[in-house]
Amino acid sequence: MNTKLTGIINPGDTREIKEWVEKQVGSLSDRKNEMADIKLEIALLRQTIDLMHKKIDNIERILEKVDD
Repeated sequence: MNTKLTGIINPGDTREIKEWVEKQVGSLSDRKNEMADIKLEIALLRQTIDLMHKKIDNIERILEKVDD
């Protein structure tokens, strides 16, 4: 984009500006999708960890009974 010192935008520059804005909006949309995927993955990991804790608690109860 070639602007003069006066800050006037040349007619051909509007196409470049439009492309740049579209690229930025697309990039933002991609980041939102990535964040949604990451949040889902974190939620699934939390569920897995909760299940593991329950299994560990169960194993501990069994071992305590065996120890007695």
